[in-house]
Amino acid sequence: MLIVPGPENTLNLGGDASSLLTDGRTVLYAAPVSLDEPEVEKTILALLADEPTSVPAPFYFLVLEKDRSAVTLVTDLHGESALVYSSGGIDTRDSTLASCYDSEYLSDLTTGMSDCSGKRLQFIAPGRSVFRCVEGQVVLTEHKPPVLVPLMSSDPEPAVMLIASLENALLLELRGASQVAVLLSGGVDSALIGYALLGLVHRGALPELSVTLANVSFGAESPDRTAFETLRADAEPRLGGSWVSIDVSSDEFLAALPRVARATWPCSSTVMAMNLASVWYHAIRGANSPIVLSGLGPDEYCGAYARARASTAWKDAIRAARAGLFERNIRRDAGVAAALGVWLRYPLLTYSVASLFAGLLETDPAQLQDKRVVRDAARLMGVPESIAARPKRAAQFGSGCARILRGDGYELVAPALLRE
Repeated sequence: MLIVPGPENTLNLGGDASSLLTDGRTVLYAAPVSLDEPEVEKTILALLADEPTSVPAPFYFLVLEKDRSAVTLVTDLHGESALVYSSGGIDTRDSTLASCYDSEYLSDLTTGMSDCSGKRLQFIAPGRSVFRCVEGQVVLTEHKPPVLVPLMSSDPEPAVMLIASLENALLLELRGASQVAVLLSGGVDSALIGYALLGLVHRGALPELSVTLANVSFGAESPDRTAFETLRADAEPRLGGSWVSIDVSSDEFLAALPRVARATWPCSSTVMAMNLASVWYHAIRGANSPIVLSGLGPDEYCGAYARARASTAWKDAIRAARAGLFERNIRRDAGVAAALGVWLRYPLLTYSVASLFAGLLETDPAQLQDKRVVRDAARLMGVPESIAARPKRAAQFGSGCARILRGDGYELVAPALLRE
């Protein structure tokens, strides 16, 4: 089998000059640059011919000088494949060439990049990217954005398609994992993930997986805690799981702010950013799991924010929100996860789910308004109506931490609060 559980695994192809690296979605081929791209492609196709289902098509590859990780595989925003490179330059020498074909949406937590301390990391953008070594630095020389193909060729209920896409993403993402946590904010997005995951375990699709459902509250009477207890009362007797309530005092919240600010650098330490990052920081610490799932995605893909709902150019607002996911959310949250040594995954941002949302935007936009397709999917999964219909509530308000760190959301936090 060519599929291996993570990006740290390699499969030697013979000799000392080449190896194959795969996470089940992306194939990276390391070889001397004298082996040109057509030869690499021919070699990989030959390798996959004996077992064509090992790596789902399309596959992607890189040509790199062995042991010089100017471009490396990291986790990804969609739970499938991600690449990052150092724009500040690694000593690649002039023999390095790197190419990435048809890569999907890429971002998230960086791991495995050697010799890049202090250098600015850049995520390879969605699409086809070609890099070359210029004066010892990795330079992007060509980029073509991807085309999202709407997954709407058949005509089943969109909510059913969303459930199928989400379950498939969870199966791919958690294959071989033994423990995972879901941050349940009490909103419909994370509830859908939690119920889908518990359902897969309950049906025996992920029999070895231990699931923790975690909620963090910065005050016993927070709205999110009340919603969490509603979910727990409904799901725990039927579907099991380990349900964890994490309580954080004001003193604990403020004491952790300097660590949160360091973890999220270079993001700005605004009141809103520090509150949202603190939710993740304390939730991840309390969940005590090597993999944590986030419900990020539907708010942006469905235009759930007030500024998008009020916009006359609704579709443009949605596209802008999607494009800003990395800078606005993922860079911050992934920094927190990296500081705590866990993998943060986004099952609702996988390619198939994102394609479904993109297709609905063009063919049936009513399904996106008020997150109708997400709410209907949650109802089909058995999520209580009070949660399936719950209006969007920002995490800093729902969890109660906004009562501790007050101020305008875009105002910078006082420097004194960020010093230990």
